[in-house]
Amino acid sequence: VGAPTQDYHRYKSVICVGGGIGVTPFASILKDVVHLWEDNRCLNCDHVRHPSSFQIQKLYFHWVTRGQESLSWFEETMNQISKMDRDNVIETHQYLSTVVLGGEENTSQLKMFQEFVHEQTGKDFVSGLSTKQLTHFGRPDWDMVFSEAKVKHPGEEVGVFCCGPHELEEVLNEMCKKYSSSQAGGTVFDFHSEKFA
Repeated sequence: VGAPTQDYHRYKSVICVGGGIGVTPFASILKDVVHLWEDNRCLNCDHVRHPSSFQIQKLYFHWVTRGQESLSWFEETMNQISKMDRDNVIETHQYLSTVVLGGEENTSQLKMFQEFVHEQTGKDFVSGLSTKQLTHFGRPDWDMVFSEAKVKHPGEEVGVFCCGPHELEEVLNEMCKKYSSSQAGGTVFDFHSEKFA
């Protein structure tokens, strides 16, 4: 885990955003969490008791990628998280940014089919992952992501960690400024950028 992302454990709520191969530092964070949970899992019932050193109450993981095949890079870790995270601490969002479906009607039909398959099999047929959240088509709506986080985490300092293209970093830094409030009960989004080579 790189220098900026080492601070993730300081926050109760964290937003991690990886663009393309920039997902690598966050894959390490997710693997750290899985190992921590494995060490604190009841062998009889599979329940995970979070140790007192684990400060995170909510981790939002957003990964924007162009290629569907990339979604399988750390399939095992993502599936483990989905299975072990009974308290819904980690919320994962995968975005397939290159999907152009020729209109909202086609997107709606594909989403309905995706939801049906997920309901029947527990798998997202787009990513192949057995996660609670389905792969999104297109780019994230960052205004929606940050406005929802602001509502869910009033009065908190939320760590926002990004590793990806410079344009993505700029957008997220601006979102942090736009949605932060220094007023009593306001949410502060603390931006961290990671360079991955």
